[in-house]
Amino acid sequence: GLAASIFLARRGKTVLLCERLPRVGKKILSTGNGRCNISNVNIRPENYHGQNAAFALSALSAFSAEDTKTFFEGLGLPLIEGENGKLYPQSLQAGSVLDLMRLEIERLGVSETVDCFITSLSKKDGVFHLKSEDGRHFTAKTVLVTTGGRAAPSMGTDGAGYALLEGFGHTLIKPLPSLV
Repeated sequence: GLAASIFLARRGKTVLLCERLPRVGKKILSTGNGRCNISNVNIRPENYHGQNAAFALSALSAFSAEDTKTFFEGLGLPLIEGENGKLYPQSLQAGSVLDLMRLEIERLGVSETVDCFITSLSKKDGVFHLKSEDGRHFTAKTVLVTTGGRAAPSMGTDGAGYALLEGFGHTLIKPLPSLV
């Protein structure tokens, strides 16, 4: 969500980041055992599995590990390569990643609202309507859902976002646990 907000704001879009948790980016702090494994220099389409093998190829062609390095180094975050090609912040602290991303969304004027669990998403007359669990309403021309998976319900990734997307005709292939 943070990276998407940065990319959109850099393209001149007005962005509101709705975060389910009390703080934006909290999930980043738990990644890579607190070191934030950002990417891997060895990512290859053949390492991905699914019904549409071409998806991995198109996604990785659009934004490679090198693009990831360029993005984070552009924020002022030097990266180092660890075991098996894993990319980490040079500080080996996930907090460094979060701090720089938060500084960038602030610099770009991204608005954020926390404790905002979106429970309803619909579209009428070309406008999206969002409703949060506590009754707040939002409207937007465009919505990007960064739902996460089901791996860490205590961090807000319980799969609830899947239902929002299924309401727009998206299908869900049964999620399976994996080490990524």
